[in-house]
Amino acid sequence: MYEYHIVSSDAGFNITCLYYGNNKENMVTRDQILGFGDYFMIGHGFKYIKKAGWFIEIIINKMKTEYVSLDSIEKAVFLGAVKSMVELEFELSILRHQLDKVLKTRNIEEFFVIAPKYVGANLLMKTYVTNS
Repeated sequence: MYEYHIVSSDAGFNITCLYYGNNKENMVTRDQILGFGDYFMIGHGFKYIKKAGWFIEIIINKMKTEYVSLDSIEKAVFLGAVKSMVELEFELSILRHQLDKVLKTRNIEEFFVIAPKYVGANLLMKTYVTNS
C-alpha cells in the first residue's frame, strides 16, 4: 500500500528518462517534469549506462513506465520534492495532533503556522487518493 512516492513540491521536479543506449556517448534521453501530486512506484528493472550511472524503472501514475536516472530521484528526495506515502501519512498524523493541541489551547499564532501545513499535506493526500 505504501510503495508509492508522491511529488510534494509545487514546482514539481525534473527527471531524466532513458530511451536507449549502452554508454554515455550513444544514449538517448529526454527530460520530463513530474508535477505536484504525481506519484510513482519504483519497479524491478534497472540499467547501468557506462559513464552515466544507474537508471531505474519507475511506473508513473500507474500508467507510464520509464527508466529514470537514479541521480534524479536521489536529488528530488534530498531536496524534499518527493515523499513516500509513509512519510506523508506520518506528517499528517503529527500535524493533526498539533492542530488539535493548538485548538484546545486557543493559540491563534500557532494555529496560523500549523493550519496551512496541514491543509497542504491533506491536499496532497487527497490528490493521491483521487488519482489512484
